[in-house]
Amino acid sequence: MPPHRSQPNSLSAAAVALGIVAALGFLWWQRQLLWRSVLDLRDLRWEWALAAIAAESASMATFARMQARLVRAGGSRLHISSAVAITYAGNAISVSLPLAGSELSVGYTYRQYLARGFDAATAAWALVVGGVASTVALSVVVGVAAISSGNPGLATAGAVAAGLLVVGSVMIGASLRIARLATLVERVATLAVRAAQRVRLPPAGDPQQVVHKARRNLTSLHLTPVDWMIVAILATTNWAADAACLICCLRGLGLHLSLARAVLAWSGGSAAASLGLTPGGIGVVEAALVASLAAAGVHSSVATSAVFAYRLISLWLVLAVGWGVYLVLRRHQATSRSEPARADASGPTATD
Repeated sequence: MPPHRSQPNSLSAAAVALGIVAALGFLWWQRQLLWRSVLDLRDLRWEWALAAIAAESASMATFARMQARLVRAGGSRLHISSAVAITYAGNAISVSLPLAGSELSVGYTYRQYLARGFDAATAAWALVVGGVASTVALSVVVGVAAISSGNPGLATAGAVAAGLLVVGSVMIGASLRIARLATLVERVATLAVRAAQRVRLPPAGDPQQVVHKARRNLTSLHLTPVDWMIVAILATTNWAADAACLICCLRGLGLHLSLARAVLAWSGGSAAASLGLTPGGIGVVEAALVASLAAAGVHSSVATSAVFAYRLISLWLVLAVGWGVYLVLRRHQATSRSEPARADASGPTATD
């Protein structure tokens, strides 16, 4: 009897193939832009180019460390090498597919956690809290830059935006633990689960029991105050290091823009990337960054060169590494699944 074949991941081979084809297609479509980026690197001082690559690597690594720290709340351990690999692979999926890339990336990361033996509550906890912490950290970085800019309008807008996100995140956490709020959240979530089940989507089971069990599992996980502080530092460093990559590219081309203005320009590109209109925000992010730098007083030609260098490192280099890591992980997992099947097939057989 042939060995049992595991069910394919919900992130199907077709979706992955589409992501790779989309990335390769945009590489071909933007080949002149990429070639110009490479040519622009001739004017980029090599020490600042290395610093930019190091900053972007630190950005990815700190996000991975944050996820590993959150997983510990469920009593599990995620080796930093595995966390970094999952981060790169998930990022590749996220930026390669427009609109749905983020959702597919979250699903991929969730399945990677389950494949490593983590329970569903721990996996969900790491993803939900990690997403909230990352969003709050971004608002704090942008808010501090706005306040430091000296522009009263920007300072007010930055402070208000950061405050609203922090308050909103606190309310989300409180809604899981305060009885009355938790009841309201459960009712809304139950309706969502029931609607999903009507179109044959998971999770299966009684909707009310599914939601109640999920909330109970999530609220049973806790981080110590020290852990929360470390998570906050890592989440902030993740964004700050990505902004540092752009600043290094600017400095490498001889442009000394103030830190506050550079971060504000970077935040414009980050906002454009979050729209997900094109894979990796190609075209949209570049336009937003160049416009933001020009508004900060940077000459358009220098701004364009700096943005090209930044995107070559923060997008294309990270994307290439991410898909390479994804293929390695996929091959490793396929090998791991086939080994038990070969062992069963070659094992001793019963005799009459």
